[in-house]
Amino acid sequence: MKKRRQLGAGLFLLLALALFSTPSRLVSQIKDEVDKVFGTGRHDVDNAVETGRNLIKMTKPMDFEEEHRLGRQVAARLAGNFGIWNDPNWTLYLNLVGRGLVPYSERADIKYRFAILKVDDINAYSTPAGYIFITRGMLKELGSEAELAGVLAHEIAHVAKKHIVKEVQKSNLYKTGASQAIRAATVDVESQQLIEKVNDQIFDLLINKGFSKQDEYDSDQTGTLNAWKMGYNPLGLRNFIATLQSQEKDQSPRMKRLLSTHPAPENRLKELDKFMAQNGLKPENRQDNKERFQAFKAKHPIP
Repeated sequence: MKKRRQLGAGLFLLLALALFSTPSRLVSQIKDEVDKVFGTGRHDVDNAVETGRNLIKMTKPMDFEEEHRLGRQVAARLAGNFGIWNDPNWTLYLNLVGRGLVPYSERADIKYRFAILKVDDINAYSTPAGYIFITRGMLKELGSEAELAGVLAHEIAHVAKKHIVKEVQKSNLYKTGASQAIRAATVDVESQQLIEKVNDQIFDLLINKGFSKQDEYDSDQTGTLNAWKMGYNPLGLRNFIATLQSQEKDQSPRMKRLLSTHPAPENRLKELDKFMAQNGLKPENRQDNKERFQAFKAKHPIP
């Protein structure tokens, strides 16, 4: 019993070290603390050090390589489920606007990719590491280039703020082994199953559950600010959310799915208006590019 209590105390010390020490010092500190608690028994020390290594891995933030591995797999699943609409004109337009927004993001150093999903639902998605998707149905509903920029900047903000990464790291699945599976250089069958479960979790978050209200408000605000910095009318995203509000009573499946994974448009508008007022975001000397967008739509009809 005494040794069990010592084990608990030892693990607490290991966790504290993992949280507050630099990686280069951790292993030697762990050995020192283990020796204090258990003596110098080699078997106990080795086991405790291995436990400490695992604790370090669990508390270490997900690095970009790991984020990219997850994001790429979820992006492939989205593309596989819905299909990609490979219209060259719209794909180019989307990438010109999207990549123009990237330098204003908090994570401008990663490569963002933009694609159109072949589905009539009104939605847009982002996965870890910068994979951004907008649906064909969303493009049909947008009224200006400023609205398109607002939507894309919103999705870029989800990536920049690591909203999905943070949700994954909070999950029991990640804490109980998936983190090590994602980091592994080679993946066995069991590890691959864990990774697939994490992918299921992310896919479910994107398609069914949605982000938290605060994450959505945060992305609305950050996206609006960054679109404004680029030179777009800050009312772009707001105007689109107002369009959603006007269609809120629409009982079509495509509208229901969007509203079920996002806060009520009324609340989004309220939070966004407050943010814009506090930060002095005004449409003066900013562009809608509505005529250009509508002319492009007329020249390249969306089926």
